[in-house]
Amino acid sequence: MKNKDIICKTCGRIINEDEELTYTVNHGLEDEYVQCELCHDADWEESKIVICEACGEWFTPDKLHDEKLSETHSFTPCPICGKDIVDGCSREDVLEELAEEMYLEKFSVIIHWANGGSRGYVIAAKDANEMMKKLMERVDLKLLQSISYSPILIDEDVMI
Repeated sequence: MKNKDIICKTCGRIINEDEELTYTVNHGLEDEYVQCELCHDADWEESKIVICEACGEWFTPDKLHDEKLSETHSFTPCPICGKDIVDGCSREDVLEELAEEMYLEKFSVIIHWANGGSRGYVIAAKDANEMMKKLMERVDLKLLQSISYSPILIDEDVMI
């Protein structure tokens, strides 16, 4: 066996690194191993290995642990880079996004114009002041007659 020859852990075939592609799974961990391209592709198709979207390293699913951050968000840190294995975001980015979503209320807003027209909006904001700022930035309020608004307290208040 040459110095550059490596054995595929899955099929036991000798891989010549100079001529063939090799894939390292669980890189840097105690059970790191190398696969040939055929075995690697088969394991990928059968979901026996996953790739980190942030650093590009391959892992077996037993190395990954989901952390439920809220009802709608989970975080699966990569064992190497620490970023989320699915979307590549850092924990701080995910928590920041969550915080923004958690502290935004939804407001139902009805605008009446002097010409008789009206329009309704749903606006997400921290409070009524921020809701009014968002409304004024995005809606032409010329000929405004009145604005009515109310917080939407629960998602069940929304009728589709």
